[in-house]
Amino acid sequence: YTFENFPQVSREDDFSFYPAVIRDDAASLYDVTLAGLAKLLVLSGMEPQQALWWVCLFFPPLCATAIMVFVYLLVRRQGGIVVGLTMALWYVLLPGLTLGHVTIGICDHHVIEMLFGVLCILQLQRLVERDRDQPSAWWRPAWSAAMPLAIMQFTWFGGPTFLVIFGLT
Repeated sequence: YTFENFPQVSREDDFSFYPAVIRDDAASLYDVTLAGLAKLLVLSGMEPQQALWWVCLFFPPLCATAIMVFVYLLVRRQGGIVVGLTMALWYVLLPGLTLGHVTIGICDHHVIEMLFGVLCILQLQRLVERDRDQPSAWWRPAWSAAMPLAIMQFTWFGGPTFLVIFGLT
């Protein structure tokens, strides 16, 4: 629905509170991103259904590549290059947790959650190291560390639960 009506993404959900229909005016950031990328391919001359198919096919593996890079950068600071490469490969190939969500053709929001989750931890690590070396004023905002967590809130409707998870850890 989001692809067909992009950028107008409000919709009615036929399966909520059956037999009555409720209006659902929200599409997650993940849906809007996929629809926007597919619309860009349509503008380049591709058929709409084929464009959406290609985006849904290749978006998760591209995110998995970014996850590998971020995990490598995160672990390399603590354990070195070999440990960083090993952990990046292990994280992506971990069966049941990561591999099932980043395989080509599996188009679900979990890959974005993993991407922004690792990016949150990486940015938080950089912020703590920077503050330890050069303390900053208490009022100075840490936008680079907060932005991935803020974006994660909009990737799917359960996103705000991550505030509790990151708050407790």
